[in-house]
Amino acid sequence: MNFEITFKTKWSDFDPNRHMRHTAYNDYAAEVRVRFFQEHGLSINEFAKLNIGPILFKEETSFFKEIHIGENITVKMELEGVSKGIERWRFNHQIFNEAAN
Repeated sequence: MNFEITFKTKWSDFDPNRHMRHTAYNDYAAEVRVRFFQEHGLSINEFAKLNIGPILFKEETSFFKEIHIGENITVKMELEGVSKGIERWRFNHQIFNEAAN
């Protein structure tokens, strides 16, 4: 299962050296997860009604190329696995600049 969203980066995503902050990458990945669940009928309000919520147990990031200020980015998310009881999900996110690097 694949899902992707394109975003326009914003000034607050970057450090004084004009490099995207490491936490901004994770923020965009989290936004994609929330939108994925929302598009599949599990909005934040629906989670609240069910008295459950998405909890992040582990996050690991590898950086290969820089994202520059003003670039659009595409965040691609792939479902890598689900536990037997469907209570735990594992996603892989990839973030690409406009040149798809």
